[in-house]
Amino acid sequence: MTDHSPKIDIHYFEPEIKFSDVLVIVTHPTIGTISSICGNYLIEHLNLRLIGTFLSPELSPTTIIRNGTPEPPIRIYAGEYIEDDSTIFDQIVIISSELPLSAPLMYELSDRIIEWSKFNNARAILTIEAINKEEVDFKIPNVFSLTTNNDAKSIIKDLNLNAFENGMISGFTGLLQYKGFIENYPVISILSEAHKDFPDSKSAAAVLSKLNSLLPTIEIDFEPLLKQAELFEKQLKLAMTQIDKNGTSNRNSSSGMFA
Repeated sequence: MTDHSPKIDIHYFEPEIKFSDVLVIVTHPTIGTISSICGNYLIEHLNLRLIGTFLSPELSPTTIIRNGTPEPPIRIYAGEYIEDDSTIFDQIVIISSELPLSAPLMYELSDRIIEWSKFNNARAILTIEAINKEEVDFKIPNVFSLTTNNDAKSIIKDLNLNAFENGMISGFTGLLQYKGFIENYPVISILSEAHKDFPDSKSAAAVLSKLNSLLPTIEIDFEPLLKQAELFEKQLKLAMTQIDKNGTSNRNSSSGMFA
């Protein structure tokens, strides 16, 4: 029987990298783009460096431009290894992609990420996901958690997260969850309510506030995201007021909403 699974290789930009007690954070396209917002925010504010990439001929022929540098679609970033007996994790790794993936590629990549995490002594994989929030209410979003085993549960026991008890999660997070469950490997998902129609910085900030508690040696300043969310909400409320007054959307008032 011929194996039609996409071939995925790993290319490293550094010859020797030490990994130990790692938290692997996977960010990918989600509702409200909150996963991508969180991933890029962490990469920039924690000065994580690009150490490698997952490569496949099945990937979209697209490059991501960051600070004038062409980067691959699926990238691996890492922070410095800092041994600290007071924390659960001594190192953070982010596997990030902003591009949608085909189902076969998602299946293969999820296997490769779990395989890579085990090989590099990662203590857990964490995914960031969104739950669709239809109404626009500007309230602080609810944040939930989903875990694959007791090891994952113990890692987040102090984060005061509501457990996601019943429902369905599709896409990359769903794959990593059930494959982690099958292999009894700790996979944690943090899920925040988000609006599907616009980038939801407030939901991203809600997730980062939980990660701040999970990584006490890393201080994540998520206030800029809250300020960005506040500005966006003002713009959105103004646009909604115009809609209420005119009965239809005013092109001039709404065209700059996402700037």
